[in-house]
Amino acid sequence: MGESQLDVNSYVRRIEHLRLGKDFPGADQAIKEAQAQLGEDHAKVRLQRGWWHYEQQQYVEAAKVFERITAKEPKNEDALLWRIISLRVGKQFPAADQAIKEAQAQLGDDHAKVLLQRGWWHHDQQQYVEAVKVFERIAAKEPKNEDGHFGKIQSLRLAKDFAGADEAIKEAQAELGDEPFSHLRLALPSPLTSRALPPSRARGAPRAAGATAARAPARRDRTRGSSSPARGRRGP
Repeated sequence: MGESQLDVNSYVRRIEHLRLGKDFPGADQAIKEAQAQLGEDHAKVRLQRGWWHYEQQQYVEAAKVFERITAKEPKNEDALLWRIISLRVGKQFPAADQAIKEAQAQLGDDHAKVLLQRGWWHHDQQQYVEAVKVFERIAAKEPKNEDGHFGKIQSLRLAKDFAGADEAIKEAQAELGDEPFSHLRLALPSPLTSRALPPSRARGAPRAAGATAARAPARRDRTRGSSSPARGRRGP
């Protein structure tokens, strides 16, 4: 069955358009049509199927789709990462732990995007000290990794280590400038109230628990360090 990159991209763009418009029945049909033309196990189309499940909060089904891709393409970074994300957001922490280990076996122990998922794995279980250590490990290797800095700041803030979070913000700003992190100071203790402002009152409030990227192509959340399902290609 022949195919051109133009054909593949055309199918993918159509599926994405329907998914982003929340036309899930239409996207489902478009996925089936793409598979009929490109093959049942075409990785790019399978990724779309995985995100189709993910965006409907069908996390178990999504993880199975991504796992099927890695069975054929063990080093497919998108599938490896989104399997972890689906399991983590679905609160399947033992399975997510195993998926992280499998991704590290394929991509390397220090692969930044996989380490980000390990950090959020700890964070989502309120293991903030362990999460900070992972995010620091990322920043040590990649000082300008915005996601690693954000994860460290977020974990310190939720651990109520506000002095540590303030110092982490300064470190991040030294590497990346003020703009990405200045809003996080609003979540630190107010000098007037001696307590933290709730995230809803802080501009650029902390990101949702790993599901936001499925809803808007440009919005950033704790799925960061992976591909955006909205765009279907490798993210920052």
